[in-house]
Amino acid sequence: LSPELNLSRREVYKASANDLKPPTWPGETLKPPKGWVMPISGKKLRIGVPKKDGFDEFFKIEWDPHTGVPSYSGFAHDMFMAVLDTLPFAIPYKYIPYMNESRQSAGTYDDMLFEI
Repeated sequence: LSPELNLSRREVYKASANDLKPPTWPGETLKPPKGWVMPISGKKLRIGVPKKDGFDEFFKIEWDPHTGVPSYSGFAHDMFMAVLDTLPFAIPYKYIPYMNESRQSAGTYDDMLFEI
């Protein structure tokens, strides 16, 4: 072999965990898959959420006043999360609040279903 290749010299590479970013798994998540691989081009499950005054215990949408990002709580949300946790695979999802620009109900349940 040519001496120019310098094959006798060994390089040592070190990487600490602080230098590494967490892995991004299929489905654009930081959580490791639970046994089923989501196709990279897969779409998120879109869940229409009606805005109904007086039913906050069932499903509540709160908006962060600074970022405008919604957060969700209530019985239906908690049950949905509990079911997702029992599945042997991940399902990417997104809630779609059914409301107008002023964050009021955009119509009835039937109106929401006709949007599908």
